[in-house]
Amino acid sequence: KVIFNAAFEYVVLKHTLGIDIDNIWDCMLALKVVLNGKSVNKEVFNYKGACFEYCGVVIDKTLQKSFTGAMLTEAQIIYCAIDVYYQSYLKELVLSWPETEEMKYTLWLENNAVRSFGDCTYTGFGFRTDIWNENMEWAKPQIEKSRQKVFSYVTGELKTECELLGAL
Repeated sequence: KVIFNAAFEYVVLKHTLGIDIDNIWDCMLALKVVLNGKSVNKEVFNYKGACFEYCGVVIDKTLQKSFTGAMLTEAQIIYCAIDVYYQSYLKELVLSWPETEEMKYTLWLENNAVRSFGDCTYTGFGFRTDIWNENMEWAKPQIEKSRQKVFSYVTGELKTECELLGAL
């Protein structure tokens, strides 16, 4: 199922309709993975922005919050059809980019984790603060030791480069 922002849609479908979907391919997630580190307009990470940037269309979202559970109007049905129309196109576009090939395993992993993250959002998960606090105390000396190593490296071997970059 090709979805934009699948973690959100998964939770909505599961909560409101009891539908548990699998085999998810999230366009938003794919854009975030493939475009990571690139200078892009952050609006491409929402459906309206991605459709404008990559499909050249303006998606009207005014009816987005008009759904009440009542019988759908013709305008709402048309809105829904248009709202999902470009998702498969975006998937194919992202898959056609050369840089996507080297990210295919990350995309597979991320898309397969969507349901787990959605389930955590939907049902929550147990959290033991006492164990968390113990782990924080255990980690403090290790973090300090690592911080000292990095500081020593930055002020020693990389001092000139760091000064040129204004990092010191």
